[in-house]
Amino acid sequence: MNPAGPYFIGFLLAVVLAYYLVPNRFRNHVISMASVGLLAWIDLWFAGAFLVVTLMNFSAAIWIDSKHQLKQRHQALLLSLLGNIALLVAIKHSNIFHRIGDLFSNWLGSPNPIPALNWILPLGFSYYMFQALGYQFEVYRKSHPAEKSLINFIAFLGFFPKIFAGPLERSTGFLPALKTPRVLEYDNFSHGFRLILWGVFKFIVISNWIGSIIETSYIPDSETSGLYMMLSMVLYTLQVYTEFSGYTDIALGSGRLFGFQLTQNFRQPFLAKSLSDFWRRWHISLSTWVMDYIYTPLSLWISLRISPRKWGIMASIFISFLLLGIWHGSSWNFVIFGMIQGSILAIEIISLRSRKKHLSNPLGRIAGHISTMAIFVVSAQFFKTNNYHETLNWFRKALDFSNSNSSLTFEYNQWPTYHLIAILIFFVFDQFVVRNNIEKWLDKRNAVLRWLFYSLLIYAIIAGTESSVQPLIYQGF
Repeated sequence: MNPAGPYFIGFLLAVVLAYYLVPNRFRNHVISMASVGLLAWIDLWFAGAFLVVTLMNFSAAIWIDSKHQLKQRHQALLLSLLGNIALLVAIKHSNIFHRIGDLFSNWLGSPNPIPALNWILPLGFSYYMFQALGYQFEVYRKSHPAEKSLINFIAFLGFFPKIFAGPLERSTGFLPALKTPRVLEYDNFSHGFRLILWGVFKFIVISNWIGSIIETSYIPDSETSGLYMMLSMVLYTLQVYTEFSGYTDIALGSGRLFGFQLTQNFRQPFLAKSLSDFWRRWHISLSTWVMDYIYTPLSLWISLRISPRKWGIMASIFISFLLLGIWHGSSWNFVIFGMIQGSILAIEIISLRSRKKHLSNPLGRIAGHISTMAIFVVSAQFFKTNNYHETLNWFRKALDFSNSNSSLTFEYNQWPTYHLIAILIFFVFDQFVVRNNIEKWLDKRNAVLRWLFYSLLIYAIIAGTESSVQPLIYQGF
């Protein structure tokens, strides 16, 4: 189901109506049944996998919470984490075992290869699994007691507006919100529908325009100029952003309809002046999760056991982002993506003092912006291709200026030209005007301008739905 499609919007409105019609004590039941029901409607396997993870972590947290000695809590946490990680690897990275099995089969001279486990990755699996892992840490740290209500826990882990691609919610914030009585408020509906409308516009219109411009350049045997390939690489990065941030706006807006404030996931990422600054602005809920639950304990362990110096911090950063890359999938492309991010971030730690000096002047800040975007544009291409051989081939094409052929010519009376101009206007508006907070920007406008803005968005969305909507880039992670 497309989170920007009419079926999801209709389902959302039906659940919101039921949510406010029932007494407050049954509202989390509505959320829980809707979340599991949506997964089952799409695929029974999705609902089954979610319930397995839910029951396993619900029970494990109560078990951890029952241990009063630190050593016992530590052992219980370790066993719980190992169980979750084993399940995550078994479902999401089962092809790794297939490849290892094939290597052993070839080494032993066996003519029969080991059959692959062709799991269909459950919708939202990585996201609710990461939430469950974070929840175990918080119970272990005694940030809050283990949740005793299975209904509340299902609502926390599987809240359906964020099941497609996050944001990752912390149990320290979302579980208390579930237990707080909520009333029907105009502001929640007003801000919620604004965010949904803005998100659908980014999702349906801008992302699809970009996809229609760059689709021919990413065909493996296409003959495209190096300049057009570079343009396509930049546009693909913007496509990832518009789709992902558009979905996040839909999730945040949907949450507001129920009275929840979900985590802001993007904050002007293309204005970042360094890669570390970029990760404080891009997929914020995931990057902070990695820093809190992987980097911090890992760097503490390394500093106590191995090296308390910068090398220990650098190693922790590199390992954390390598794991972040592997989280996206078991392809070498994602490993390379994690290695690039981890290496650059580690270098930024060493050069922190000199970088502060350079970033204190305008030219240094401009250079920081350009280099940060160049690094991310290059890294993002590993998400577009099937393997690193294709990625390297497209990099070679981008650097080949001897080929002047292009599958796209920009003339004033062609639709791709209009789309490209509109994409540029949107990008400037999104990054410099609304500053990723469309609801606050609209609050400052008068009613006539607001409704004119809504009308333009609705018209663009209706016109945009006449063409086929691109498949979700981030849903597969």
